[in-house]
Amino acid sequence: MKRKERILLAVIGRASAGKDSVAGFFKKKKFKHISLPDTLRELMRKKKEGLSRENMIRFAVRVAREKGPDYLAKKAWEKAKGWKGNIVISGVRHPAQWNFFKKKGFKLISVVVKDKARYERAKKRKRVGEEKISFKKWLEIDKKEYLGKVKNANIKKVMEDADFVVDNNGTLKDLERNLKSLYSLLKT
Repeated sequence: MKRKERILLAVIGRASAGKDSVAGFFKKKKFKHISLPDTLRELMRKKKEGLSRENMIRFAVRVAREKGPDYLAKKAWEKAKGWKGNIVISGVRHPAQWNFFKKKGFKLISVVVKDKARYERAKKRKRVGEEKISFKKWLEIDKKEYLGKVKNANIKKVMEDADFVVDNNGTLKDLERNLKSLYSLLKT
């Protein structure tokens, strides 16, 4: 039996957990993908802000203070709302963002990975500021976002509301196998 209504997904996880890999899987299934961090980066480029992780955190805090903690969610929804098909939004970080999407009928996928594996993945992707940061400093920044010690994020609180948890401690093939099972469940 085929699902009649569209599938709306939000993806959360700590830094370098594989949120965009999860979204990429669904994008291959014809989902519209919108990344909240990419939405933030677009705003930063317009303001000529540097794109390091620490700058992104500072900028996101400022945007949340000036425009509200769900502002990025609203900007992403503006990009997605005309799309009639399935949607996946990656990079939810704040309860207000999740509440915005939840009211629209989204389901939440939490992506979990061990700290050291996330750090190694962050170094490999070489985003500005991540390629040279020590594990200790990287984890310190990550824990602040996870525990809600910065105003733009409380990843732990949002993850507690997840409808689905996806383990991404293995290979990309392992992740895809996990996601195929989830996708089959979502289609019913």
